[in-house]
Amino acid sequence: MSTRRRSERRARTATTGTLLAFAAVAGLLVGPTRARADDDALAPYRERFRTGMESYKSGAVADAIRIWRAIYEEIGPSRGYRLSYNLGRAYDVNGEATRAAERYESFLEEARDRYVAQP
Repeated sequence: MSTRRRSERRARTATTGTLLAFAAVAGLLVGPTRARADDDALAPYRERFRTGMESYKSGAVADAIRIWRAIYEEIGPSRGYRLSYNLGRAYDVNGEATRAAERYESFLEEARDRYVAQP
């Protein structure tokens, strides 16, 4: 296996770990009661999200973007704010810096609003 391939695989693994870790932190910002309600409302989208994650992990980033963007458009920025981060990361990896920045900004705005709204 070439050094480049190992390096690319390590980068993908690190990126996936970052996404999962960040999603966990984002879940903490929402709080347990609200997170459970969101989880129930988002149940129909979980399998599609997983398909997107599998695409992302396998390097088919454009496919992941297509899947996640469709979900995001269906559920909207408020309910899909955590997905906004994943989209930002996927756009970033795909070389679409402007779209990545927009998704990251959307995520941060919604996370901040949720954090401030906590009792």
